[in-house]
Amino acid sequence: MPEPDPTRTVSGRVDRHLARIYGSLDDDRLDRVRDRILATFGLDGARSYEPRTALPTQSETLLITYGDSVVETGRGEGHLRSLARLVDGPLDDLIETVHILPFFVSSSDGGFSIVDYRAIADGLGDWGDLRSLASHRGLMVDLVCNHGSAQSDWFASFVADEAPFRDWYMTAAADADTSSVVRPRTHPLLLGVDTPNGTRHAWATFSHDQIDFDFSNPDVLVEFCSILHFYLHEGAATRVRLDAIAYLWKQLGTSCVHLPQTHEVVKLFRTLVDAMGNEADGPGALLITETNVPHDQNVAYFGDGDEAQIVYNFTLAPLLVWSVLAERGEALTGWLGRLAPLPDGCTFLNFIASHDGIGLRPIEDLVAGDELQILLDRATETGGAWSNYSAPGGPRPYELNVSLADLLSGTDGATWKRFVAAHAVMLAVQGVPAFYIHSLFSTPGDVEAVARTDHKRDINRVRLERSVIDERISSGWRHEVFEALAELIRVRREQPAFAPAADQIVHVLHDGIVAIERRSETQRLLALQNMTSSEIHVPVPEWASSHDLLTDANLATNSTITLAPWQTAWLA
Repeated sequence: MPEPDPTRTVSGRVDRHLARIYGSLDDDRLDRVRDRILATFGLDGARSYEPRTALPTQSETLLITYGDSVVETGRGEGHLRSLARLVDGPLDDLIETVHILPFFVSSSDGGFSIVDYRAIADGLGDWGDLRSLASHRGLMVDLVCNHGSAQSDWFASFVADEAPFRDWYMTAAADADTSSVVRPRTHPLLLGVDTPNGTRHAWATFSHDQIDFDFSNPDVLVEFCSILHFYLHEGAATRVRLDAIAYLWKQLGTSCVHLPQTHEVVKLFRTLVDAMGNEADGPGALLITETNVPHDQNVAYFGDGDEAQIVYNFTLAPLLVWSVLAERGEALTGWLGRLAPLPDGCTFLNFIASHDGIGLRPIEDLVAGDELQILLDRATETGGAWSNYSAPGGPRPYELNVSLADLLSGTDGATWKRFVAAHAVMLAVQGVPAFYIHSLFSTPGDVEAVARTDHKRDINRVRLERSVIDERISSGWRHEVFEALAELIRVRREQPAFAPAADQIVHVLHDGIVAIERRSETQRLLALQNMTSSEIHVPVPEWASSHDLLTDANLATNSTITLAPWQTAWLA
């Protein structure tokens, strides 16, 4: 009889992951690491492993927000309760899952320099508030495992050369050749730190307040497995976002991005999350990777369907914004048409704006340098800015820092229809749609915050009084934007063809039109979007209905549809 496959058990799979991550460690030490990880998750290692591949339905729409993006001055409660009241109020039938950006005690970078991974920041509330929110909708939490705050107790122990933390952070010799390292920042990579045993040079990919962990030390991996379990169990998270995961493993002489060990760590997390869901006999949680890199590198985090179930679609945001500003659809249509089929049980997270800027690296090979200037110029014209990253050939544009409402609709709202049009495309593309809270409310950029902090990303991290939100969604052009977006979300949620697992076929009908066919077992739908400020006439494919779900009207005349400037039509 053939030998049983050891990877069919949870323990066997964890063994394989650890062997691939730490090939040089002896078997006894690997066994101890495995046992510690399984104990942390409370898993029966002998239990059979079954991958969890069920994707969300078309009703899944995410809200991206900070824990204190909504403020109710004078209430005397934590901001998480104010956020919950907003989500359970005017956003109740629009949002199924809330992604609350790092809500832990932190020292900088909008919460991403974490001081304490298990403590909620002052003023937000407590874990009970998060569990209450998660009791009736999904909750996405960030696992920031590449780096931690330079102001944490952990790093203070590293500086004091105290065990075990003296070995928890990545270091290199002061004269190490780091020229091949790819990273999204231009500051010096190494930070000199005086310790009782002399100066050590800590690795800081993102800032000198964010020191990278050394995952070649298995104790670091075990600790982050424990933190992951804490978020799933104590925080009731149903989605876990692996922040900046691409840079996790470092090895001098390489690019230090997307290394095989990094992918294997993601696979280990996936095994543990799946196994935890199986033992609880619940729906389980999904892993989402955040890797702001070109598309082929980005989709590598699906693995063979055994890594992340959801990958951030970083190419869509800059290419869609560029297409709207250039009033051209062919680049977006061409790229969508070339996308390879996704592995079973995998899909994209589609978004246009977020707490960070709009990353430009993913369109380096899609939009030529002179055409890319359209985005750079528009960002600065509307009060924003852009930044560079370090590349072997010299600095290159990395990110736009600007309010999406300013960038696409203008501060006077005169062209808000193209702002809605961009979101309509996002809602039609295969994947799970995510709205940044400030896109829903057309929040202008906070230029004063940038001047005050000298941090470009602060332009899009406004804290809004609930009264201001209520006013904006009740009258004026921002009210029209909110209602238009809300109607798109409501109609989309009822269409099986918009399920993340439904097929996608891209049609070329006109240079100014993006035409996306979505097809499920029960519905065939054609999403049409005029990407221009001109009226366009397009032929209706023979199979398509001419009935528009958004207007409840028959749009065809002699097999042709006329689309007004920026008009959306969903034919089913």
